Amino acid sequence: MNTIKLLGVMGLSSMLSLVSMGQCENYPDINFGNDTLLNCGETLQLSAPSTYDNYLWSNGSTQSSIVVSQAGTYSCQGMVMLQNVVTNGDFSQGNTGFTSDYVQGTGGTWGQLSSPGTYAISSNPSLTHTNFVSCNDHTVQTSAGSMFIVNGSSSSNAEVWGQTVPVTPNTDYQFSVWATSVVSDNPGILRFVINGQQVGNQLTLSSSTCSWQQFFVTWNSGAQTSAQLSIINQNILDAGNDFALDDISFAPICTFTDNITVSYPPNPTISVTGGGTICEGETTTLTASTPAQNPVFNWMPGNIDQAQLDVSPTSTTVYSVNVTDENNCVSSTVQTVVTVRPAPQLTLTPDTSICFGSTIDLIVSSDIVVNGYDWNSGAHTGTQWTISPADTTLYTVTATSTSNGCVGSAEVLVSVIPELSVEIFGDSVFCEGSSVDLTATSNALGTQFYWEPMNNLSGGTITVSDTDAGWVYVTGQAGHCPAAQDSIFTEVIPQPDVFVPEDMVVCPGETISPVVTSSHPAAEIIWAIGVEGGNPQIKIQDNTMLLVYADLFGCVSEVDSFYVSVSGVCGLDVPNVFTPNKDGANDAFRLITYEGIEELEVTIFNRWGNTVFQADHPDFLWDGTDAGGRELINGTYFYKIVARSSSGEEFDKHGFVQLVR
Repeated sequence: MNTIKLLGVMGLSSMLSLVSMGQCENYPDINFGNDTLLNCGETLQLSAPSTYDNYLWSNGSTQSSIVVSQAGTYSCQGMVMLQNVVTNGDFSQGNTGFTSDYVQGTGGTWGQLSSPGTYAISSNPSLTHTNFVSCNDHTVQTSAGSMFIVNGSSSSNAEVWGQTVPVTPNTDYQFSVWATSVVSDNPGILRFVINGQQVGNQLTLSSSTCSWQQFFVTWNSGAQTSAQLSIINQNILDAGNDFALDDISFAPICTFTDNITVSYPPNPTISVTGGGTICEGETTTLTASTPAQNPVFNWMPGNIDQAQLDVSPTSTTVYSVNVTDENNCVSSTVQTVVTVRPAPQLTLTPDTSICFGSTIDLIVSSDIVVNGYDWNSGAHTGTQWTISPADTTLYTVTATSTSNGCVGSAEVLVSVIPELSVEIFGDSVFCEGSSVDLTATSNALGTQFYWEPMNNLSGGTITVSDTDAGWVYVTGQAGHCPAAQDSIFTEVIPQPDVFVPEDMVVCPGETISPVVTSSHPAAEIIWAIGVEGGNPQIKIQDNTMLLVYADLFGCVSEVDSFYVSVSGVCGLDVPNVFTPNKDGANDAFRLITYEGIEELEVTIFNRWGNTVFQADHPDFLWDGTDAGGRELINGTYFYKIVARSSSGEEFDKHGFVQLVR
């Protein structure tokens, strides 16, 4: 419910009352809404409008808002101060508008306020007394402001400040003043008096200097139309008792109120079963139950969130648990004790390893008296057991305490190192001038290998060169167990040589059968051109470099080669008859082809040895005439051709030709 207290009574027709009522309507009400049910742990912020001047909550807070975290009914009273009817309440007009039983200070040893019961209007206390602190007024907080500064009177009930103001009947007013000590000793004790009656409790200033505090009381005018306001200092000590006043206000107020009830769900309940007494090493189950919906359990120690808990403590332990329900409400904590009886602590031969076929003694003892021992579920009894396992075996022994019946156990792992075997892996045949890596392995981790005849104690791999070829032995040793040995015979294949023919010259398209041999008759001849066979037939079309090597069981010779040149003079073919009758057929004597011929000189003679034709280029033509262009007679003529190919070869060809017209 929202409540506003309007000031004034309409029947009085007071203008101030009417203004006040209108002004109150300009301010918002307090509205907390409906009563609220919160989840546990949830908070609610309640806020009144920030435009009020003063607030008073049911929990004593004077802020504009509070945060609620507990169930209850919360209310707030907000107040708005209207027009201040006090004249010169900030003392900006100096020494006017008020009365005082104190007198205005006139000076002395320490300044203007050297005497008790005096006052001054000033911008700084230190300007009125050398022992007063230096600080600004409350109104503007600068050196330009003014305040009412007092050296407290030693007379009781002396009025420090007073003023008579008109009031509207039946109206609430707030009487307010800001005050601070200017000397920390014996702070002033103020009380408010209206029309001769004290209003509210007396107020003691803080001993902190220059710390402005607001003091106020609320007063209802009733039927009165004026109010005689007084501020009285109850402290009458001469030492200290010095203070300053500022911003004195007496104003009608608008009061607004509202309340809200905040509730929380009930906390859930919880119960626990399980626990009790167990032997050390045993497990017991603790179970928590609750009627709450969607519960979240929390076990300690361990901060474990589950309803059922399997525990195996080593000593007596207190377990506690609570539950949080879906409303975030937490139950009370329930505890249960798990008492642990000691079990025998057995001391046993530590884990060990033995060689295959060896024996070992297992020995056990207990820290408390037991009713005998049980090895491997009855396989043996007693404190000592001599064993010779064929494989790695886990041995267990149990014993029961004679005092509380608790059972202790221990175990030992006996690792059996198997009978050692070693084996050599790797190629036993390798080429002359190279080497081979041999690797030894065994059936036991950590085996050390010793190689002979290299006298090398190394890891599992050794390199055998051609100088070490022959029998190679390796001995393996794993721990203290018997050694094992293996051997391998290594053999060196000799490196073959290859022999090729001399470089040769052939005509284009000619087939050759070069003979290539090796220093080792069993070696295979390999041609780089991809032909097969040791001495293949190869057709030559162009100048060719032939590469070849020998392969003896994977050992290869260096690559050798020979060069086959294609001769250009293979094309120096000429006709033996020509008919220069200009019929377009065989009309000239010339080279049938001159491909590959770079230079050429040709001379033609008659039967008497006279030169009838000469040319110095491969594409010559002789049409059967002499140098003067005269046709020569039919008959036999002789020629001589000297040529040089593009590869630099020189050739000399001569013969005869028949001229027939």
